[in-house]
Amino acid sequence: MNESKFYIMATESIRAEWARLNAFCKELDGDPAKKKREIAAYKCAKYRDAGISNIWAMFHNCYRLKNTLKDTCYCMKPVYEMLLENESAMEAYRNANEEDKPDLGLYLGIKAFIAALMAEKQKKWETANDWERVELTTYLEGHAFALACIENA
Repeated sequence: MNESKFYIMATESIRAEWARLNAFCKELDGDPAKKKREIAAYKCAKYRDAGISNIWAMFHNCYRLKNTLKDTCYCMKPVYEMLLENESAMEAYRNANEEDKPDLGLYLGIKAFIAALMAEKQKKWETANDWERVELTTYLEGHAFALACIENA
């Protein structure tokens, strides 16, 4: 299967960030004293990674299964249901050329998925304590990074 330029560009950006986060965490894992001193940064790196990973997993699986997802705008069902709620996105999808629909459906669907994840975290922010706010902020930074990768691709 030929990978689309959109998929390749988004994936390369995300993998570069993963490599950076994993190198940082691996370094601290190898030095327990330093890890103890920098535990907040370590935890934030793990939360940022988690904020990116769940988006990439959905993005990758929608792309991987795209040949079976034509009827759902090339998105898995949960993402497709989110996409259906955005009439302007559905209009853009319906009006697109057939050759552009796989990438466009995935792009619009993942944007809707990211928006839902971000809204969920922002809702929790209202009742969060200080450390929970740090955690939520870091997740949101991961989500925003993944969104930027998708949009830049």
